[in-house]
Amino acid sequence: MPIDPNSLLQDSETLQKTALSLLEQLDRSLANQSDHQTLLSELLKAQHNSKSEQMPTDQVLLLDAARRTRSSEDEAVAGDDDDGLDSDADAGQRPN
Repeated sequence: MPIDPNSLLQDSETLQKTALSLLEQLDRSLANQSDHQTLLSELLKAQHNSKSEQMPTDQVLLLDAARRTRSSEDEAVAGDDDDGLDSDADAGQRPN
């Protein structure tokens, strides 16, 4: 989707805050992706190990529950950031 240059914020301070907020969201997203890749790798290793070395089902469920908890916490934090982002964007579009 193309960006309309007329809809961009004009206030440099608001632009800085918006950029920092977006970078924080990106960092959280990349960390979450890394966590998912690690979990997937562990689960795949456990699946291919011999029967005696396989990860117990309880441990798999515990890892999944931890991942879900972390994801819901990240979404809650991201939702809080989005609220601040909207108000910054409105502030940058007000006439001076």
